[in-house]
Amino acid sequence: ARGLRNINKRKSIFFARVRKLTLFYYKKHTHNRRTKNSGLINGG
Repeated sequence: ARGLRNINKRKSIFFARVRKLTLFYYKKHTHNRRTKNSGLINGG
């Protein structure tokens, strides 16, 4: 059980980091919403 908790902890940290990166890139690309990237954002 101890190892499992460690894995869950690491997984949550990883997901938090991924979510932060995703938000960062999303904010970065919202400027280009009206250009060619709009299809990518709306489609994804």
